[in-house]
Amino acid sequence: MDSNIDRERDDYRSEVPPQGGDFAPGDYFNSAMRSALFVGIGFVLQALALVFWRLGLLSSLLYLVGLILVPVLLFVRAKNHFEVEAPGPVPYLTASAYLFWTLMLSLIIAALVLYGAFYLLLHDPAFLETLEQTMTQMEALVADKEMAESLREAFAGMTPKSMTLNTTGSYFFFGTVYVYIAAIFLRKAQ
Repeated sequence: MDSNIDRERDDYRSEVPPQGGDFAPGDYFNSAMRSALFVGIGFVLQALALVFWRLGLLSSLLYLVGLILVPVLLFVRAKNHFEVEAPGPVPYLTASAYLFWTLMLSLIIAALVLYGAFYLLLHDPAFLETLEQTMTQMEALVADKEMAESLREAFAGMTPKSMTLNTTGSYFFFGTVYVYIAAIFLRKAQ
């Protein structure tokens, strides 16, 4: 950093040249929030697929597109950030931190839309009837009575909140694994 910069002035930061790969809290976090909005589109598509479960193949296709879109958009948006907004060397930890923040912020979107989707599903009589038939078939396949009883208890205890927490938790686990793998491909030599 230049020692000739007067730090008492309010606008001294404008004289500091951008340092690619360095942590700049305002721009870094704002960029992660913008990227999270794009990644959230994939989660919205997945939630819509759940709500439109009666459409069969179209619903499955919509879910698949959302499932593929999340990691693709996560990587593309991070790559764009490091090429356009923060050019220069990108250490592994900087890349993984950016990806992780984007994932965490997009999981907030996922939790909101999934809660709404599960709320609608658990208030849909046709879905509940289909779920009941599935539980009956599963109980017939399970030889152990205790296992069948635990399945029945799990079915009775399903709420939009519990389903959202379970689903978002699995997204978090798999997303974190993806983040640390994708960061390898985003890092640039220093």
